Formats: sequence, C-alpha cells, structure tokens
Amino acid sequence: VIRTSARASGAPPLPFLEESVAVIERAYVVRETGASTLVLEPRAAGGGVRAIELTLEAKSGLPRRVVVRQRDDESITIEFTRWTVNGGIATARFAPVFAPGAKLVEL
Repeated sequence: VIRTSARASGAPPLPFLEESVAVIERAYVVRETGASTLVLEPRAAGGGVRAIELTLEAKSGLPRRVVVRQRDDESITIEFTRWTVNGGIATARFAPVFAPGAKLVEL
C-alpha cells in the first residue's frame, strides 16, 4: 500500500468524482496548480468548457471550490462551506483494513 497524492495514487481527487485519475486523464489534461488545486482541461476540441478548477481543503481533502471556466470566458463558481466530517460516526468505522502482510510505504 502506497500513500501519496490522489493524482499519483489513481484515487479520485474528490469524493464526488466517480472515476479514477487514470480514467479522468483520458478525457482531460490534469494539472496540479499548488498543493490543493487541480485543473482539468478537456482533451477534445470544441464543447463549452475550457477548464474545471477543483480546490480542496488542505486538512480534509474535501472540496472547497469548483470553478467551471467556459470557452466564452464566463465562469461558474461553486463554493462549499460548513462541512461536517464524521458527524456522529465513530472514526474506527472508516479505518482502512489491509491484507495480512501488506507493506505500507509513505511517500
């Protein structure tokens, strides 16, 4: 088991993205612009979206802001606030369980 950034590990960069980074990168160029922001730019020409900027909370990894930049220079910004993390559910319920003998490597 290797722990690293979501982009490098192949895990979805945000809880609401359903695909792995490898699948997302087939349709988008994914750039990291700072410690907590990903920019997705469509690989296909045309379409109305120029880029999607995803900003995460540094501590929790939860989304803080999503900006959809359109080709006509308009943009849509969605701000996320007041997240409740682990609201009444024991933390132990979410502890990862690794296969016997698995080696954990911190990157």
